[in-house]
Amino acid sequence: MENNLVENFLRKHPSVIFAPKTISRHTRVQLKCVVKIAHSNSQIRLAKPREVGSGFRRRMLMTIKREE
Repeated sequence: MENNLVENFLRKHPSVIFAPKTISRHTRVQLKCVVKIAHSNSQIRLAKPREVGSGFRRRMLMTIKREE
């Protein structure tokens, strides 16, 4: 069920890249569960920090994969 909450939240905002903490806050799912879901779900893509203009090398960001 938590998996659907995270995926549904990202599907509602397809062109936005979110940090795990933001997703956790909006879906009320624990942060560690959001990270686990992101790594196990093939529909969720881990974005690169450069995509949002961040200079950090190790920052986890998530978005939904685009359907082609």
